Amino acid sequence: MFEKRAGDQILIRSEQIENINGIVHGFGLRGITGPEYLDALGVKDRFVFQTDQVHGSTVHYLMWPKKSPIIKGDAFISDRPGILCFVRTADCVPILVADRDARAVAAVHAGWRGSAGNIVGKTIAAMRDTFGIDPGNLVAAIGPSICGRCYEVGDEVMDALSNLGLGDSWRVDSSHADLREANRLLLEAAGVHASSIEVSDRCTFCDDAFNSYRRDKNEEGRQHNFIMIA
Repeated sequence: MFEKRAGDQILIRSEQIENINGIVHGFGLRGITGPEYLDALGVKDRFVFQTDQVHGSTVHYLMWPKKSPIIKGDAFISDRPGILCFVRTADCVPILVADRDARAVAAVHAGWRGSAGNIVGKTIAAMRDTFGIDPGNLVAAIGPSICGRCYEVGDEVMDALSNLGLGDSWRVDSSHADLREANRLLLEAAGVHASSIEVSDRCTFCDDAFNSYRRDKNEEGRQHNFIMIA
């Protein structure tokens, strides 16, 4: 992954998604919203839904609405140009997914509950079933989030992740879990090729360029992570 300017702002981009024509995407830094990034990128034709993330595993298909209801969920897919798929994070794992032919995109918010519920696998399945897309034709980027060394958890989390049957590479030790690694493995299990998955090594807890709920104890501060067919 690499940093790229959007006007006066900095966005973190996936190299593989960047190479797909017709896709706008990025992982944000603290204090900047998705619409502000899109303004800086000169993207005027877009629709931004109001969403309420609930740390679950529900996937929503976003289409052009007659009105803008608040959508409760943590994963969003679309094949409609101009529909912004986005998630807000402040330690949880943001995942952006795109079809190599720019036919559909997805944004996923994976906390430990979403990860334990295999939200990313459900998202890939929804893209396959809704759009007829081969998971092997997808690229995925796992953005900045809390790293395994900093993510200390209790038995409830360790047990829930153990039940996914992913092996032990996500387990740092008896009380630390690497959610990025868990979701990378879930992407592979869903049919995304390992070579098509990028993983950021930036930790939101360690790096004050990002909001971190664990570090800052701030309910409002979030990164905006987004993807859209332009």
